[in-house]
Amino acid sequence: MRVADRRYRRIVTLRYHFKIAYEIDDRRINVIGIFQYQNREK
Repeated sequence: MRVADRRYRRIVTLRYHFKIAYEIDDRRINVIGIFQYQNREK
């Protein structure tokens, strides 16, 4: 999922409760960070 007004994208892994932020370069994928995800709707 592309984040509005940012160069990076993110993936939310619901099974393991992590959010991964990354950016795509011409030749590689750079991981910016891995964050613990909390579903606040519960």
